[in-house]
Amino acid sequence: MPANIAVWKRSAGLMKWMFLSYVEPKDTREKIDITRLNAELKTTVAKIDQLRADIDAIVAEIEGDVE
Repeated sequence: MPANIAVWKRSAGLMKWMFLSYVEPKDTREKIDITRLNAELKTTVAKIDQLRADIDAIVAEIEGDVE
């Protein structure tokens, strides 16, 4: 959206207002759905926890700790 900025400029010994226009850059950042991201993280953490439990069971079996 264009915006105007008012500035003073000295020209030939006179002060006068100048209006400068500029265009704000477009926001190109990726939009993140934080609710969906949190749900995905919860699922990922649950899978990691299950994998750790499975690995612990395998290691215990190999070491002969399982009855």
